[in-house]
This record gives sequence, C-alpha cells and structure tokens, in this order.
Amino acid sequence: MHSNFDKEFHTSRIAFMIINNEILYLENSEMSHKEWYISLKLNLDNFDNIIRGYVKDNKIVYYKGDFTYDEEVINITVKTMNQIKNETNNINAEVYVGVNKGNPNEEWKPIQKIDSMETPNGVFSFILSIIIDKNSVLGYHLNRRKVIWKKYLKNLKHL
Repeated sequence: MHSNFDKEFHTSRIAFMIINNEILYLENSEMSHKEWYISLKLNLDNFDNIIRGYVKDNKIVYYKGDFTYDEEVINITVKTMNQIKNETNNINAEVYVGVNKGNPNEEWKPIQKIDSMETPNGVFSFILSIIIDKNSVLGYHLNRRKVIWKKYLKNLKHL
C-alpha cells in the first residue's frame, strides 16, 4: 500500500528503466519501479541489477539496487542522458546518480551530479561532482583517455 506522498511522487515523475539496452518509460502512474517491472512479467531476481530512475523537476536521476550507483550506472548515464533529455523534453535537465534514502514522506536527494561539456576539439567530457560543503565540491573529469581528480571551489575555476 502506497502512502499519499508515494502516490503523488510516482504520478509526478517520468519513471524509466533500461532493459536490454532499451529505455522504457512510465508516465502518470502510481506504480513503483518494482511494481512496473513485475507488470512486465520480468524475472524479479534480476530487478536489483536494472538501471532505473526518474525525470522530475528538471532533474534526471539514475540508480540501481537500493538507490545506489557504481561504475556501470555512471557509464550508462553518460551514454543515455542526452537521449533521455531529448525523449522527455528536458534538454536542460541536471543529471544525477544515486539517491540518499531519507524520510519516507519526503523526496530523497540525489547524491552526485554529472555535468557534460564540449571541449574545443568537439569531444564531450563529463564531470562527476560530490558536494563536500556549501563552498566546495570534489569532482573528477571523465574523458576518453583518463580520469583527472580536481577540487572545485565556488567562484573559482579550479585549484
């Protein structure tokens, strides 16, 4: 049985799951991801391995299992975030991975933001940032060749 908060949250977001390299969407439904997965007659034993998430309030949030993320979630996010932005008409959405579970009657906050930028040579790179405090974030830059760790401060480009 869902609480009124759960029903409102589920109805207000566009849910998605990535199954067999296909992005499936569910809109205007009170179903949780698990209920939706079961309704598709899929093997429940594999549910925790399915990358899923939602689009809501100009945010796209990806996770798997118990709202966690790992390298696989990050890689799939980077590969699919522009497609989801386009298909859900959320071109300017912020993209996140993982969710901090909190009070059952409050919307849970995403853990890490993923930004993309185009470099001068036209190659896209991605910045995964972890908010440390109100003045700084720790992030790493992903591109085709290497990962570069940096500490970014508010109002400064980098240290």
